[in-house]
Amino acid sequence: LGKVDTVGFDYDYTLVTYTNELLELIYDMALKRLVEEKQYPCEMLEAGLKFDPKFSIRGLAVDRETGWICHLSYTHKVAVAWEGRTKLS
Repeated sequence: LGKVDTVGFDYDYTLVTYTNELLELIYDMALKRLVEEKQYPCEMLEAGLKFDPKFSIRGLAVDRETGWICHLSYTHKVAVAWEGRTKLS
């Protein structure tokens, strides 16, 4: 994985229906794994971070250098980028 530039999830609905409950579970499990296995700050678990279904969930990529969350268009160009929950212009 040292050579991986981006990690994404493909929500193509072929195996399951992605309900808000399932998306919340995926979010919580990913958060826990980041802290426990990838040495993210443990304060992230204590901060009460919760899944937000209104925040973009499809077509996301994370820039490993800046930490920006980027929403990609169907042509794989950055349509919108966030630093945390702050939208960048």
